[in-house]
Amino acid sequence: MCCARRFKLSRRRHHCRVCGEVCCARCAPKRLDASTGRSQRTCERCVARGPPRVNLSLARQQPPPSAHSSPLSASASGPSTPSTSPSPFAGGGGGLTPPVADSHGPGGGGGGGGMSHAALLEVYIEDALHRLALCWYGLRAASIGLTLLLLATAFVHAAGWRGRAAVAATAAGLVPLRPFVLRYYRIVWLCAVVSWRVGCASLAVRGRSAAAADALWEMTHRVNARFVYDTVASLGGFWVKLAQATSVSSALPEVYKLELAQLQDAMPADDLPSVHRLLEAELGPEWRSSVKLYDGPPLGSATIAQVHRARLRVVREGGRVEEVEGVVKVQHRHVERSLLIDIGASQIVALLASFAFPHLFQDMRVVVKDLSVLTRAELDFRIEAQSQATARELLAASELGGAVFVPEVFPALATRRVLGMEYVEGENIKEVRRRGASELEVTRIVTALVDAFSLTMHGEIFNCDPHPGNLLVETATGRLAVLDWGQARRLSPAERTAYTRLFMAVAMEDTLLMREACADL
Repeated sequence: MCCARRFKLSRRRHHCRVCGEVCCARCAPKRLDASTGRSQRTCERCVARGPPRVNLSLARQQPPPSAHSSPLSASASGPSTPSTSPSPFAGGGGGLTPPVADSHGPGGGGGGGGMSHAALLEVYIEDALHRLALCWYGLRAASIGLTLLLLATAFVHAAGWRGRAAVAATAAGLVPLRPFVLRYYRIVWLCAVVSWRVGCASLAVRGRSAAAADALWEMTHRVNARFVYDTVASLGGFWVKLAQATSVSSALPEVYKLELAQLQDAMPADDLPSVHRLLEAELGPEWRSSVKLYDGPPLGSATIAQVHRARLRVVREGGRVEEVEGVVKVQHRHVERSLLIDIGASQIVALLASFAFPHLFQDMRVVVKDLSVLTRAELDFRIEAQSQATARELLAASELGGAVFVPEVFPALATRRVLGMEYVEGENIKEVRRRGASELEVTRIVTALVDAFSLTMHGEIFNCDPHPGNLLVETATGRLAVLDWGQARRLSPAERTAYTRLFMAVAMEDTLLMREACADL
């Protein structure tokens, strides 16, 4: 983007009518175009670059129309030469002549046509989101005003001091509930907007051609997907986890999956004083004797916790004290309270969504149910420590011990909201291909990964969160490290058999076997 400013409600996005870049109103102000006499938004870079270059080869192919030819005949005869009207750049004017041929032609070198189309699409989405934001702020203000008006009316008409005391107590009780009420209100607003836009699109496509209907649905889903992403990212908590799980659903349109997949990236982290307070609450006032945090931002921040690199003081067998390089996983503040609230709300949303739009959210109720169980367990890091220790022993005792490992956890630093473990110096598994690794190395890593998950699925513990962010290739040894065992399950023999049959059915494309395996699950 041409502009580095953060766009918000008071600073909207605009696109330059020349290059198509997205800017704010200050970077792309309206300037008078001397050739047309109209104002158009032009960024500072296009003004400084000077007049657009003209493709002279195209200009020579077709002579300019004669003075006696009509505009219709001139346009029908082929491309004409660019206008020779004075450029506003020559006299330092504020206007700008749009580029021709090179930047907007089918074979132009600059590719400006595609860039302008993408910019126009982005502006359309931003305008729609801007209108939705205005409606949201208006509804929220109206709801707060109506609540205050009702409380004031009840207080005035209350009988005696006891009635007024009851109204005052009710108002005081609503104050701490305000964040939760607004959170539920926002979820209801999200469902209402998506339902309304889908319903309007269903009515608008009637009587239109197939191409027009597809385009209308495409724009509706693009706006809805961006709106869902913005709302979920601001809500955080369980809704991010639900969006991450839903983004891999084959029932959703592709545009929703692309938007929601961005939530796999890092989430906002808590400040360092908050981390220090939580460490003191979990490990005691002398926590600095066991944990020495490194300066700088955290290594990563997810939905429930963030990870800081630290120097850890651990006690080995026999009472031997050792300092090791490690990491400390610290739970976000207030995340447990918001997650438990969101789980209840998400179950209601899943029920309504599957009832109203079964073709889009037919499996959402199952996803919410399974994810809520895993999320409740993920809030207790002591359960994660036990699962990680079990997986580490399982892999170390197998023939895969030299190819795959799980970082060591330190029981003395494992509490309900804090978890200390071994630090792994390595690269994300996605970076292996990007750095130009050989096919032999890639095959070795992928084979080790498949064998490791096969072993854990038929062993005592199974990792239910195997996304690339939890897979590292150790720099020193080239071994594969499997991280984050917060979402882990112990499968029963019947479940292992059913999952095995399901994988075989998918590989063989056997729908009957797939249906039987899903029924067993």
